[in-house]
Amino acid sequence: MVNAAMNRFKKRRLTPAIKLELITIAGINVLLFFWFAEIDLLERLVDFAEEHEEWEIDEIIPLFFTLAISLAVFSFRRWAEVTELYSKVKTLSIQDPLTGLNNRRHFVSVLESEIARSQRQNREFTLLIVDIDNFKSINDRWGHNTGDKVIVKFSELLKAGTRKSDTVARWGGEEFIILCPDMDIIAAEKMANKLLLSFREAEYDQAGKVTASIGAVCASPGEQPESIIHRADVCLYEGKRAGRDRLIIAA
Repeated sequence: MVNAAMNRFKKRRLTPAIKLELITIAGINVLLFFWFAEIDLLERLVDFAEEHEEWEIDEIIPLFFTLAISLAVFSFRRWAEVTELYSKVKTLSIQDPLTGLNNRRHFVSVLESEIARSQRQNREFTLLIVDIDNFKSINDRWGHNTGDKVIVKFSELLKAGTRKSDTVARWGGEEFIILCPDMDIIAAEKMANKLLLSFREAEYDQAGKVTASIGAVCASPGEQPESIIHRADVCLYEGKRAGRDRLIIAA
């Protein structure tokens, strides 16, 4: 998703083993090229054909070219399949299978990169943790299938209510986390309140009205990921204790 092709290319970096194999194949072909040049292979083939005209070598030689082309096509198709498979595995390693959002591991990696970037450029960012209110009661009353539908609906609302530059992830169960680069706490408050409104107004089939609580923090310079997430988590549970369906911002 790059500049779409570029990002896909970057995600398909060759492993050291594949690089070594490609270098080996290239080296062997170069050596064979110089060897064939030294022995004058074409002249030898012509001589061989003249000595064995009854074998109709002139008809067999083109077969080598068709074999070479066939092998090249076969190799290309296998390479395309391996590349596609690698891309799928890469996606699965960073994506939550139910919602299609980023998973926890990938989010932590993005957060660490953002902390380093914010320090270099002296730019602030905010982090929000979103938790669906009374989610256990939804599962208990309507079943896990309905609970999954609610989670998927929330993920859609989160994607629709955040910027393309934001990183949205499923943190675990019914909990989500959002990283907002270059966003101060005032802008984050406006975005969070819009999200809360969208949660209230959405339709969840038989689950009825569903709300969420949000904890938000503005990261301090040089603050560690664990500290940022912990402060947001404290705000989140303060909102739960205060009655749910609300935003709490760290002082």
